Parts: sequence; structure tokens; C-alpha cells
Amino acid sequence: MRKAGRKIGLIGGSFDPIHFGHLLAAQGAAERLGMERVVFIPAKQPPHKRYRHLVSFEHRYAMVKIAIRGNPQFKVSDVEMRRGGKSYSIDTIHMLRAEYGADSKMYFIVGADMVSDLPTWKDVAELVKLVFFAVVVRPGYNYLRDLEAIRGRMGDRFVQETRRNIIHIPPNGVSATEIRRRLRTGKPIRYLVPESVELYIRKHSLYKNVKRKT
Repeated sequence: MRKAGRKIGLIGGSFDPIHFGHLLAAQGAAERLGMERVVFIPAKQPPHKRYRHLVSFEHRYAMVKIAIRGNPQFKVSDVEMRRGGKSYSIDTIHMLRAEYGADSKMYFIVGADMVSDLPTWKDVAELVKLVFFAVVVRPGYNYLRDLEAIRGRMGDRFVQETRRNIIHIPPNGVSATEIRRRLRTGKPIRYLVPESVELYIRKHSLYKNVKRKT
């Protein structure tokens, strides 16, 4: 049994830009698992992204900071900027465990669509010894199928623990890809991101004339 301490949620991603789907997932995880804090971790250089260009880390970090303002349960970390290099989760977790204490019970919050890729993560066998995984599921998604598909590579213990940490959230069609597309084509993004984030994007003229593969 892993020693239990305060519960800390970790939600990583490019946050390019952060939107209500991210915030809803973090809030749902915090409520479902009784987390003391949820830490948003913007990636400096995501290893799994299929496009090369991201808005600068400074802009993405600033947008997260603005989006979570007013929620004392949420925090943003610049750990991946401080470390440098590719944003491998195992390296980030080692730094955060040093920061929050080895007795903290950490939950890595991921979307259900990421489950099938977990066996490919760097040093994943070590990673699952350091953190629990909490899976955010939207209605209609067959997360049990994906968990069973990786049982042979991830192990029975991982599947059993993760099945206890399923986070169901209301349906929402928000995606960063769609937000960027709408911005490039001059369409509104109201109700897709917090108003403060939209104002930041407009102020700094982000996502204009930037073509990405998705």
C-alpha cells in the first residue's frame, strides 16, 4: 500500500489555449476524489504532439493563470519551463513530489482518449508507482474497453486502481483545435473559454494566421 497524504491532482497539457473543458475536468476530479489542490502543468515541449508550433510557454502559462484566478483550489506550475527539454511526465512527477512531499497522494488526471497511449509513455512502469491515474470520461465513451486493452502491458493493479478513479463529466464539445480554427477564421469563441482568456487572446493577437496539423 502506498502511504496516503494530502491528495494532489495534476493536469498537464499544452493548454493552447486553456478552455472550459479543461476546467470542468479539473473541478470534477477535485470533487470526485476529494483533492486538496489541482495543479495545472503547461507543457514546455509536449513529446506526443503531432504539430510543431505552439504559442509560447509564457502566453500559455499566463492564460492558465488567468483562467483559474479566483479558485483557491487550483494552481498553475512552471515546472516544465524550469526543467527544460521535452515534457516527459516522469521527470515532472519527480520534481513535483520533491516540491509537495513524498507522502502526497498524487493523481494524474488524463482524458479517456489518452488511456490507450499510456503504455508508450516514458518510464511508465516507474510512473504508475509514483502516481495514481484519474480518467475523465464523457458520456458514451467506452473507457472500460480501453482499460482492458492495456491490462496486459500495464498490469492488473493499474487497471483496478484506475477503475476506482473514473471522473464522469457532462458532455461538452469544446476543443483547443476548434478554438484555434475559429480564431483563424474570425469566428467568436464566447462560451468556449473564460472571458478573461478571450480578452488575453485578443489583446496579444494569438492564433492568427497560424496553420497547424491536428
